[in-house]
Amino acid sequence: MIGGRLIEIVRVCAHYDRFLVESGPIEEGCIVRLWMIEPQMRNSDELCVYARAGRVNPKLGDSIWCSGGRVLFDYDRHFLVKIGFTFRPQHQQARAR
Repeated sequence: MIGGRLIEIVRVCAHYDRFLVESGPIEEGCIVRLWMIEPQMRNSDELCVYARAGRVNPKLGDSIWCSGGRVLFDYDRHFLVKIGFTFRPQHQQARAR
């Protein structure tokens, strides 16, 4: 399991082979990027994951973790469906340039 403290949640849209940040409210069914800090790792590594927003979504500061095809939060009471794999945002930004 990979997880951490949520520091950003933004709505994104699919554009060819990547996701682009999109303005607008986070509604059930839209795709979101969750950006977290892994406090257990050395230097507090940052990770991101894409997921489909649900009726209930995590809030900034919540602990979230990925297991299988889910992003769990609120002490396993709620989950979002994960899209793809977790990734390090620095590597993703460097690839896009």
